[in-house]
Amino acid sequence: MVKGGYRNKIIFLGIIIIILIILIVFTYSKDCGHDQQCFKDTFESCKKAKVSIESDNGQFMYDTLGSKGDMCVTKITLTKLKEDAKQDLKDQLEGKAMVCEIPKTSIGDNSLFNTKDVSAYCTGPLREVFLQISLEKLYSFVVATFGPTAVDLTDDIGVSKNILF
Repeated sequence: MVKGGYRNKIIFLGIIIIILIILIVFTYSKDCGHDQQCFKDTFESCKKAKVSIESDNGQFMYDTLGSKGDMCVTKITLTKLKEDAKQDLKDQLEGKAMVCEIPKTSIGDNSLFNTKDVSAYCTGPLREVFLQISLEKLYSFVVATFGPTAVDLTDDIGVSKNILF
């Protein structure tokens, strides 16, 4: 009876070890540090990996989560804006992330780390803030460029200025 109890413990321990190995294999994510080439190499096969990238705008964390059909699912987080960025931009952007389903065949070597090139494949708070900022810049440009003309036009046709601006 003692031998059977010892045998059951060995089997139980073996099962636990196998489960741990499976968990490690399926949850392991290669940490590429700041090595872009390391991340690109793992991205091509859509293996789990993460890298921290310094750009002109700040620091981004790229984290490949795995495959979804012909897409490579990658999470991009803006961890820190550049030091001279306005505080309101830092408040809006830092810590925000977007999840991108990037076609494995469409991302070239130079565009993977360009958030403008991959943002079309993304959803999430970071992309929404990027879009909001872009629209605000566009609105400012339109008002600065066409504002005086639009005001003159409203005077000519007798439309209230409150309708346009």
